[in-house]
Amino acid sequence: MINLNSQNEKFCQREKEISEFIKNNQGNINLVSVFHVEYLEKQKQFVIIMERCDSNLKDLLYKKQKLNDQEISDFLIQFLNGYKFLYNNKIVHKDIKPDNILYSKQNSSIIYKIGDFGLAKVYKNNQTTNDFSRNGTPVYSAPEVSVINTDQEIQKKLLEMKSIHAKSRIDIYSVNNSQQQKAWNNIILNDFWKFSF
Repeated sequence: MINLNSQNEKFCQREKEISEFIKNNQGNINLVSVFHVEYLEKQKQFVIIMERCDSNLKDLLYKKQKLNDQEISDFLIQFLNGYKFLYNNKIVHKDIKPDNILYSKQNSSIIYKIGDFGLAKVYKNNQTTNDFSRNGTPVYSAPEVSVINTDQEIQKKLLEMKSIHAKSRIDIYSVNNSQQQKAWNNIILNDFWKFSF
């Protein structure tokens, strides 16, 4: 349940739109299942009821420190299966990071699921307008939306990405950074934080 205010209303509306879409198109095991989406007007609250997962990738990495090659391969295959649904439906997540990749254990397997669509956007008919901003997580963000770029530079770079498929590069860059974190146990990301600000 999210209490709505002027600052989060836009993001909640997007998350509602995408959550309803996912709810009505269930079937991809690598996306968090959504059971109910509702806006409670009197209470000014937004409610999403979704499946309960065991935890997220960030916590898994903290516990295990590092994933082996097979675990990394399993993650990538599952992530790409979930992302394929978003890609085919012209949805750009815009905040791919270990915190937003949930998992559930089934027997001895881990099922990864993409979640948290608060920053996501649906692009229709190769829409070229830019509403990307720096509101993702900087260490996982693509250079096109990096904090070192001005708003005008970001707009120019994103307008050059005319199709939804080009805009998806932003999410792929983020999953690459998440992947590096899994493979090298934070070495690259910790160094990035030391030198980027």
